[in-house]
Amino acid sequence: MFAPVTNLGLIVGMRNTMAATRQEETPRYNGRDVAIVRAQAAGACVILGSATPSLESRYNAERGKYTLLELPGRIEERLPTVELVDMRQEFLETRKQSTFPASCSTPWPSGWRMASRLSSCSTAAGFSSFVACRSCGERIQCVNCSLTLTYHKRDRRLLCHYCAYAQKVPSVCPKCSSEHIYFLGLGSERVEEELHQDSQRPRIARLDRDT
Repeated sequence: MFAPVTNLGLIVGMRNTMAATRQEETPRYNGRDVAIVRAQAAGACVILGSATPSLESRYNAERGKYTLLELPGRIEERLPTVELVDMRQEFLETRKQSTFPASCSTPWPSGWRMASRLSSCSTAAGFSSFVACRSCGERIQCVNCSLTLTYHKRDRRLLCHYCAYAQKVPSVCPKCSSEHIYFLGLGSERVEEELHQDSQRPRIARLDRDT
């Protein structure tokens, strides 16, 4: 929406209800609304594509403000093959805590496609999404936002993704002084590290707010 396109005629906003289309940091905006305003200013058309349209879009379509176009089925009935993997069972069999199932260790490209899909599901930047005390359950939170801090292994620090507050990783729990601090949650930094450990993968690059 912010590209300096001249003679703009069409804006296509696919999956426009996803959280990634909303900017939660200053300046805050909703990508869908920006597209509509930009198109109005340029006299262009907007297509808002979504399998789960927002209540606002649905209401505008029912009122006739938007034109409703429905796609009842997939093109040529193309459906992805889905395999459910019980990671608990894999842990019982291998006694190893892994991010990816064993089926992803097959030579690429088949296994690589699965791994790339799995890695794209990791929306949190950093290595671990939060740090907690194993003794009392206390989570390390931001002093400004009261939200859990994300562990960034490369910088060896805890970071708040809302206000950018940062601090060192504590050696003991700030509540009970226990030394049993542990890291939980899957971040993109950890996904990249684990994929790098597989020699059969092609070159790996991570693109998130940190890079």
